[in-house]
Amino acid sequence: MLFDTAGQERFRTLSTSFYRGALGVIIVYDISSRASFLSLNKWFEEARHNSVEGAKLYLVGSKLDKAEQPLSSSTEGANILQTSAREVTTEEGQALAERWGCCGFCEVSAKTGDNSRKPFIEVVDQIVQDAELMSKNLLVRDPGTLRIREGKGILPSCLC
Repeated sequence: MLFDTAGQERFRTLSTSFYRGALGVIIVYDISSRASFLSLNKWFEEARHNSVEGAKLYLVGSKLDKAEQPLSSSTEGANILQTSAREVTTEEGQALAERWGCCGFCEVSAKTGDNSRKPFIEVVDQIVQDAELMSKNLLVRDPGTLRIREGKGILPSCLC
């Protein structure tokens, strides 16, 4: 299940029910927003508390395209100074993912499509490779749960 709250507090009470039976949780923050990054601990705590024990956590930094966009540029002598919209470094994201025991971390851009499939593929691979976690799924029979099955192949792009 994919549930995007955009980090908004008003969805907090709604979101807890969506974790029920979740074997994997992808938590996303905006690399151009320090506030978004600083709110991650509460989302990690909520995911740990409400999802299946041992569920795979995956951290994603979004808006990677903004990291490459200069906010402003100024010329000082021969030096050109450029600053990007990035407020959170890749290293900070990686360190937080490691601290929370995430099975993976990456940065993505929905705008350009860079790495957009990576977190989904990697978290599903981690779930499928964990026999103990998969056995917990057999006990969960929520009719609202999405079941992954083989199809005709991967679509060439997102259907958003």
